Amino acid sequence: MPLVLGPALGLLLVAAFAALAAVHLWHLWQFQSAQFAHLNELETVLAHARVQKEQRQADLARRFDPHQLQPLLRERYGWVDPRDLIVRLQPPAKK
Repeated sequence: MPLVLGPALGLLLVAAFAALAAVHLWHLWQFQSAQFAHLNELETVLAHARVQKEQRQADLARRFDPHQLQPLLRERYGWVDPRDLIVRLQPPAKK
């Protein structure tokens, strides 16, 4: 003999399954929102890391460029090339 459920019980089961599905969809939506927020944070960190990498590569290229060696030594260490002319200014003589 088949089990016959009343229409009220069937409607109650459908409503329960719909409520359960709605709760799960809500949790999935919250999880997706958190994942997008984390993704945006990671993209920001990645962009900052790329900028730092480019700056450091430019600095490294400048340090190993033979044409930039003398200006770099002057800038960092106050190095003076012995071949440079040294100009000393003296105050004018008093009359």
